[in-house]
Amino acid sequence: MTDDAVPERLAAELRALPMPVLLDVLGRVLPERDEGFPGSRTALVLAAVTANAEVPGLTMEVVAWPGDDPASEEGLTRIGSCRRCGFEVTSTAKHAFCPMCRSACYLT
Repeated sequence: MTDDAVPERLAAELRALPMPVLLDVLGRVLPERDEGFPGSRTALVLAAVTANAEVPGLTMEVVAWPGDDPASEEGLTRIGSCRRCGFEVTSTAKHAFCPMCRSACYLT
C-alpha cells in the first residue's frame, strides 16, 4: 500500500457516512487536537460556510458536536449561539457542545 492509499481509503469511508454519523466521528477526534500555546487555546473545528449570490460576503457558523439527543437526519439544521463564548453554532441536534469552549448549547 502506498502512503496515500490509507488516507484515501479513510477519506472514502468518511464521505460515505451520513451527516450525523460523520459529525459524531469528527466530534470524537477534533476537540482532542488542541494545539494551543501556554495561555491560549487553538482548536480544530468544522465550520458551515454559506455564500449567497444576492448577499455580499460569507456567513460562517462553527459546527457544534451533537449531545445526548438523537441527531437529525436532515443535516445541519439547528442553529444558535454559544452562551459562554458567543460563537454562532450549528448542529444536527438541539443539544450540542461548542467546539471552542465545550460548553452545552441549546439550539433551535
